[in-house]
Amino acid sequence: MDDKLAADEARRSVQHDSVKAQVEGEVQAEIADRAQAPAPGEAHPDWRIVADFARNLETLIRPYEKTLFPYENTEAIFNEHRETTRGRDLDISGLSYQILKERGPQQWPFPESATSGKVRLYDDGIFPTENGKARFVAATYKPVAEIADARFPLRLNTGRLRDQWHGMSRTGKVARLFAHAEEPRLAMSSKDMLRRNVSTGDLVRIKSRRGEMVIRAEASDDLRGGQVFMPMHWGGQFMRGFGINELT
Repeated sequence: MDDKLAADEARRSVQHDSVKAQVEGEVQAEIADRAQAPAPGEAHPDWRIVADFARNLETLIRPYEKTLFPYENTEAIFNEHRETTRGRDLDISGLSYQILKERGPQQWPFPESATSGKVRLYDDGIFPTENGKARFVAATYKPVAEIADARFPLRLNTGRLRDQWHGMSRTGKVARLFAHAEEPRLAMSSKDMLRRNVSTGDLVRIKSRRGEMVIRAEASDDLRGGQVFMPMHWGGQFMRGFGINELT
């Protein structure tokens, strides 16, 4: 096994804990079973690497002082984060690793005095403002920096696909997720494709004010005329150039 494969295997085998708060109001935890096989060699989870580095740097910057990074496990890190939410509208001071282990995902806010999370924020009609009333902000319309014109008549949008995330460093290694879309494609409205005599699967050249690239087109009923979409996930590892960054 070469060094790269060995490093990849070590990363995969390192057990890790994670706690994440979803935007829709749920706190989820993935807590590893420590009775499983230990990590090989000198492999460590990310939090341990960062904490060790911080403590070593700390001895140079502020020697002989009490450490600011006393963490011995992820639970200690979670407990510190938990305290930063106390008294705020996203208060989770009543949550603990034990609750998350025993009861699974919990709704936030979950303050210290609560026995369960709150399903909906502000259902009492009181908001975290001086008078307790919600504030609506009327934003002034500001047009996009670059307006479509005769030379560049299409508006290019980018974003993620259902089964991928960022640069596919993790989701791209799961065969079922990676197979959702076998290659990056430029999605276009059927009307725009007909107007340009383009069919699904044809190679098209797309050009912006910053660059150009060749990619296969596909029809999409989700797009209005004048708009095209290309996912952000594919970069130089999978295609020539830097993917969507060549255009944006």
